[in-house]
Amino acid sequence: MVAKYLFIIFSITHFSGWAKSSVEIPTSNLSNTILERKISVDVVDLKLVKVLQIIEQKAYFKFSYNSTLIEESKLITLKVQDETVAKILYKIFGDEFRYKEAGNHLILLKNQETSNEDVKQKFYLQFSGQIIDAYTGKPLSGVSIYDVESRKARLSDENGAYKMTIESDEKMRGFYFSKVGYHDTTIVVHSDNPEINLELIPLNPEIEKLPGATISTIDFPIEQRPVSKIFVPQESFVHAENLKAIKETRIAQISFIPTWSIGSDLSTNGLMINRFSFNVLGGYANGVDGFELGGLFNIDKQKVRGLQIAGIGNIVGGTTSGLQIGGISNIVGDTTNGLQIGGINNVVRGHFYGVQISGISNVVTKGFDGFQIAGINNFVRTSSRGLQISGINNIVMDTLYGGQIAGIGNWARRGVNRCQISGIVNLANINTGVQITGIYNHCRVNDGMQIGLINSCISGSGAALGLVSYCKEGYRSTEFGANEVGHLQVNFKSGVNKLYNIYSLGVNFIDRSRIMVGLGLGTKWHAGKIFSVSNELISYLVQFENFNAFQGNQFHRYQLTFDFRFAKWFTFFIGPSANIGFSRTQSDEGEYLHFMNYQPVYEADFSDSQLQFWIGAQAGIRVGIRR
Repeated sequence: MVAKYLFIIFSITHFSGWAKSSVEIPTSNLSNTILERKISVDVVDLKLVKVLQIIEQKAYFKFSYNSTLIEESKLITLKVQDETVAKILYKIFGDEFRYKEAGNHLILLKNQETSNEDVKQKFYLQFSGQIIDAYTGKPLSGVSIYDVESRKARLSDENGAYKMTIESDEKMRGFYFSKVGYHDTTIVVHSDNPEINLELIPLNPEIEKLPGATISTIDFPIEQRPVSKIFVPQESFVHAENLKAIKETRIAQISFIPTWSIGSDLSTNGLMINRFSFNVLGGYANGVDGFELGGLFNIDKQKVRGLQIAGIGNIVGGTTSGLQIGGISNIVGDTTNGLQIGGINNVVRGHFYGVQISGISNVVTKGFDGFQIAGINNFVRTSSRGLQISGINNIVMDTLYGGQIAGIGNWARRGVNRCQISGIVNLANINTGVQITGIYNHCRVNDGMQIGLINSCISGSGAALGLVSYCKEGYRSTEFGANEVGHLQVNFKSGVNKLYNIYSLGVNFIDRSRIMVGLGLGTKWHAGKIFSVSNELISYLVQFENFNAFQGNQFHRYQLTFDFRFAKWFTFFIGPSANIGFSRTQSDEGEYLHFMNYQPVYEADFSDSQLQFWIGAQAGIRVGIRR
């Protein structure tokens, strides 16, 4: 067994750190790709192997190459300042090598020298071997073995064994070995030595590992399981998890279904970013950077940028940017930027920036900035900014800085809401704009305006306009008084100082008996601790003597009262009023009845009523005031 592994070390390859911990890469000032990272190097007559080590250390990656192809003792003199790794390697090697990135490894593969007349001959290269756990010595199943040039991958079986056949004109191959929970590594080998046996080092060797199945179950995002588990091979999912560090882009993929495609090795579709993807029924890829069209569905593990159209739905595990159109549904596992159009629903598990349009519902779990338009429902879990429009209801479980328009109801559970418009109900935590509904508005803090049949809040400096307005920490009072029309007047007031409702009942049993029922609005301002002024407008319906039939008499009263508070719950008020009334009831002599017991300031007769204008006054006491 020992001899079986020694040939790797002594005769086949040189690669840095394959049995060491992987390098931790700083996230600042580094490019997404190794070759684009910028460093400075200043050496004089230093061995090539030492120069490569300096480049590794400064750019935070590991070289992998076959030691038989490089003259490691060659002396190098090099002085570069803030230069990319690609340009530095060109200064050292020229066109002698080509470079492939695999995770945080840079693989050096030598270019073959051929004349224009030479035709490269392709070979069928076969590689095999066994992979074991470096600490337990037990075979490792579910290890991905990836050929970086052919983009083919295989999995090790329950005995840790694997076999791979590659058609190529290049006999020098670079392989990348990776499994979730283990340090990855790369090896560069020649096809003359096709057996590659390897030990992988666990990330946490001190933790005892549970026995694994032949192929480990991958925790794939839940939104991708219903369709992908049926059509996508489990091997593709395992490779996609093991080889997350591989970044590959190709021009096109053509698929009939995810298990039948043209463009790459089927098992590595989950690694590929496609510029163009055409899926007759459905397809599976790592992502799209361009355009994807699916007859039924498109499944992309990571991100999509561009245009995605599917007859049934688009399923994306990562982020999307651009336009998604799904006949039934669009499902995205992370942040989305752009426009989503779904026949039934759109679901985004991250944050959404843009416009969502669906026939039934839009669901965003981490908030949105933009617009949501749905036939039935819009639902957002966290803080959002923008506008929601739906046929039935809109729900935001957190703060909404924006507006909601719904046929039935809107609900913003926390934070600030700028505008809510609905047919039946609006519910918000803090309203700083306007709530408009046909029936009921409620918010915890109202610092804006509520317009509805019934309005309620707990506190706030805003106002409410409706038949019923109630603020728990606002203004309420009951008044007992008299004026020139009613000898006994009872008024109940509810709302806030800025705007409150008035419900009034007056009776007069002296002279001609009458009952007055009124509804009005008022506002008050404080001129000190004990003095305040109220401005009120009340409209009354009046019944004279005969209370069995509706008479249609009405008058409208503006009154100004000066309020003197003698105790916390007791206030005396007095003030003048201006009144205009329309009397429709006549006496036995054929004269229109007056609303008060003296002649009005002005009268005018019409065909069915008499206009009366008069100046009046009122006085009384007010109890139960709440400021």
